[in-house]
Formats: sequence, structure tokens, C-alpha cells
Amino acid sequence: MTSFLTSFAAGEAMNIAVEYLATAWWVRFPGWFVALTLANLVSHPLMVAAFAFCNSESPPLLECEIGVVALEWLMLCFRYGFKMKWRILGVVLAMNAASYMFGILVLDWQ
Repeated sequence: MTSFLTSFAAGEAMNIAVEYLATAWWVRFPGWFVALTLANLVSHPLMVAAFAFCNSESPPLLECEIGVVALEWLMLCFRYGFKMKWRILGVVLAMNAASYMFGILVLDWQ
């Protein structure tokens, strides 16, 4: 259990860093790093639980990623206001695309 928590924490730190670096230079929301971090710390354990619930060798990654995007979008809309919902959706899609591509290109996930 300790190695799972350690690897999950390391993965989360890496994911948050990638998503923040991908958006920090063009997103000018107040408290962006804290909001992004909290959104990740809520949505990603739910995705891991969904993977465990599927109990298969190839969990439905696309469906889980869509769920993460939707949940993060909703949380960030609550934080920054629903008047900015389409801009926030673009930001959430960009940050999740960056972390997904990082996983594929750098970590060679298949």
C-alpha cells in the first residue's frame, strides 16, 4: 500500500507540474496553481477508483479521461464563475491534453 501511495503521489506531482507549466504562461486566473492542484487532487483519485472498479487489464481510459475533464471543468467553473465556462473548458482541455501527451511521449505509456 505504501508503494502505491508513493507512486500515486509522485505521479500526481508530475501531472500537476505538467498541467501547470502548460497553462501558467497564458492563464491569468487568480490562485490558478492552487485551483489546478485541488481539481487534480479531487478528480484523479476518482479516476483511479474507476480503474479499480473496472477490474480489467485495459480500463476505459478515454471514458475516465472524459470524466476527469468534466469534473475539473465543473470545479473550476464553480471557482471562477460560469460566465467563463467556455474559456475554462478550453483551459481544462489544454492542460489534460498536455498531461496525456506527456504520458505518451515521455513516459512511453501504451
